Amino acid sequence: QTFWNDKHNYTVDENLEILWANETAAESVKKTPEEIIGKRCYELWADPEKICENCPTVKAFQTKKSEHTIMHTPDGRIWDEVGEPVFDSEGNVLGVVEIAQDITELKKVEESLKKSEKKYRDLVDLLPTGMFEIDESGILLFANRAFLTMFGCDKSDLNSNFDIFQLIAPEDREMAKSNSIKV
Repeated sequence: QTFWNDKHNYTVDENLEILWANETAAESVKKTPEEIIGKRCYELWADPEKICENCPTVKAFQTKKSEHTIMHTPDGRIWDEVGEPVFDSEGNVLGVVEIAQDITELKKVEESLKKSEKKYRDLVDLLPTGMFEIDESGILLFANRAFLTMFGCDKSDLNSNFDIFQLIAPEDREMAKSNSIKV
């Protein structure tokens, strides 16, 4: 039940007129479900003059299968949308249920995290101490400039098969492995 209640859901016919809508969909345009019945979806959530480019609902009518996309609306919101066709007993598409979730805040957080990660990488890259990161399987994820200089490497030398511990003296490998950052 939570799945349907926290997502923006409505059903449209092939003219993209809304046949049914849940409270969440209606609230997103400050209306009741009854007030949006009969309206075209793009008139409420996008450009009132034209059908959305890359619309999963339009694609679902055409392909007769589930379609998914990320949509950006003129008001700056970002939506994760799925168009699910609904069939009659003969296999004809009666309508499409659009299931959408406003992911605007999530995308802002992701962008902020990317910027923060870049700042972190830039700072670590400038440290005079050699640093590197490996994952659980020992694959090198990152090595800063000091590390590369210390071992006479270049970023192009690094790849998923690069055994970073071969650069370290055999007697120091266990210590390096136990002190390495695992992500």
